[in-house]
Amino acid sequence: MSRVDVTANTATTNLVVSFASEPHRLYTLQYRTDLRSGSWSNVAAECKGSGSPIPLTNDWPASTGYYRLKIQAP
Repeated sequence: MSRVDVTANTATTNLVVSFASEPHRLYTLQYRTDLRSGSWSNVAAECKGSGSPIPLTNDWPASTGYYRLKIQAP
């Protein structure tokens, strides 16, 4: 799997995460409040890579938390 560079735009009330995608891979932005325990929740619909940048948007949660980008190969 190749390296993924993620950019987060926090200038608005939404978190916008964008990254270069690879064709046919599936991407899902996930969130949880505790990095060490708990389940990850999908905060954006799963999207299919096209080779172009993909922006995913999420409203800022009320509390502090952690995000990850789940990448699945075909």
